Amino acid sequence: DGESTCTLGSALDYGILLVPGKGDFEFTVKGLNTDRLLWNAMITLTDKDTDQEYSGQTDNNGKHKFTDLPYGTYSLKITCNGYQTYTESSYDYHGQVEKSVSMVEKVIPTFYGMTTYHALMMLGVGVGLALVLISYTLVRRNWKGIKE
Repeated sequence: DGESTCTLGSALDYGILLVPGKGDFEFTVKGLNTDRLLWNAMITLTDKDTDQEYSGQTDNNGKHKFTDLPYGTYSLKITCNGYQTYTESSYDYHGQVEKSVSMVEKVIPTFYGMTTYHALMMLGVGVGLALVLISYTLVRRNWKGIKE
């Protein structure tokens, strides 16, 4: 008879309904080759959609827990004195409980290395100054017409 009927359904009839969530997320930060737990490491998570920042420092056990962290995609940055900065440009958080990060130690010059460096720099300055004085003396003598 050409008539059709329409029925209203719920969103669950047609797909998955995603509800934004939150969770507790604990970081453990340690040295790469030493497995030494790093305290006072600064952890910064930046939400890629909202630019909202979440940050905190690790405790004496190298741990920091973010509570009620919204699910989403974050950029991750961890800094600690004596270690190279650790970054992840895109990290998806969707309820994971923990993440462990190993940081690479910076190469710090030794006392003897720095002393040698400065001694060589002073030697270079001394040689350069001697060459300037010799050149000045030769040019000045030739300028006045004095010959030996």
